[in-house]
Amino acid sequence: MAHVRFTHLLNPFTAKPGTEHDIAQRMTFQALRNAQEESGRHGLGVEVLALVEPRDLPSVEAPARAVPAITRTIQDVHPMTPPRTFPLVADLLNAAHEHGRGDYIVFTNVDISPQPFLYRVLDDLMRRDPSRAVIVNRRTIPKVTSEPAQISLAYQHPGKSHHGHDCFVFPRAWIPQLILNDVCIGAPWWDYALLANLDALSGFRMFTYLHQRLTFHLGDDRAWTALSEYDVFNQKQVLGVIEALEQRHGKAPADSRFAWVAQRTRQQPASQRTLAIKVKRKLRALHELTVLMRARGMAKGSPFYSGTEYVPPAAPPQAVVAG
Repeated sequence: MAHVRFTHLLNPFTAKPGTEHDIAQRMTFQALRNAQEESGRHGLGVEVLALVEPRDLPSVEAPARAVPAITRTIQDVHPMTPPRTFPLVADLLNAAHEHGRGDYIVFTNVDISPQPFLYRVLDDLMRRDPSRAVIVNRRTIPKVTSEPAQISLAYQHPGKSHHGHDCFVFPRAWIPQLILNDVCIGAPWWDYALLANLDALSGFRMFTYLHQRLTFHLGDDRAWTALSEYDVFNQKQVLGVIEALEQRHGKAPADSRFAWVAQRTRQQPASQRTLAIKVKRKLRALHELTVLMRARGMAKGSPFYSGTEYVPPAAPPQAVVAG
């Protein structure tokens, strides 16, 4: 059996045809096919796991292997409104640990598409420091196409850097050590729970690549505005995660990602449903701008950020067009 370097984990779901979610997922699967083929040409083993509820099996496309291992959602743990059947991050990662074979996990949102050379670059990065997790921030590009067959248009667009954490890379063997409580995907804060864990397990040396052209997202839609109950729940779960990790790993260095997450989580008040939607959007936009500017500032002074684009060891291949 060929050696698997990366197990790429994602959680697709059945989306109404023609919707933004449907378009994004189809684009992602095409990008995954191209990236897996490119890595194979360089002798790099990559598997893609689609961890889903049984009802979402029809949403899975090649090259992903469908694993119907999700048997509960946040509604089973803590019912909230409006009802959303979001999986728990811990359940997804535990299933990836059980069913995956890769040395490293690549965990992305289902609407994040990889460039063809993603895995080659990640392989080089992880060889440089095998015991440190990394985050690759995506590029946000305009909706240049809705057709996977025209994905080369998306590959070629430079896009803009985005501060969100939506591509995590770390040793699969770390998963049993993660403390994630009942944080669910699909709502704010879940990425902070994973980020805090990975930085602690990296000896507070986790690295963030801010301006890479390794992944992209079509458009800059925000679907979390009306989910403040989930927002509040996840933030409380993350606070518990931080406390548990501090008890286990001790005080984090002031310039670490963990310290940044802890400070932000403790200082930002939980969302309030009484705020008008328009006001919430403006506040979130202002907050995101503040976070982005702070991240850029930290990139200049912190040893755990890279503000320059990483160049692969060999020139990236030409964009692959769907057949």
